[in-house]
Amino acid sequence: MAKTLHFKRKDIKFVPFGHKGPGTAEIARLVTTDQSTTMGGGIAKFDGCAVEWTVLYDEFICVLEGKYKMKAGGEMFGQLHLEAGFSQGNGRLA
Repeated sequence: MAKTLHFKRKDIKFVPFGHKGPGTAEIARLVTTDQSTTMGGGIAKFDGCAVEWTVLYDEFICVLEGKYKMKAGGEMFGQLHLEAGFSQGNGRLA
């Protein structure tokens, strides 16, 4: 069985993440290729920006507040007005 990972708030470091236009984007990478070759994980903060993101692994998105809009494979998944705790997987998980 794989080792359980525990991420303490005081140890999570956010760094700027590339985006186009106004606003800000920051990311804290938690699960990288150091821990898994099939899964990535982290926490991202997006505020009034657009980010191009190519995902090469299974991904799970949980929106805690605000609005989130996603376009994948040319398909727009709509602007979602979300409540805390809403989540979306990428549909590739078995």
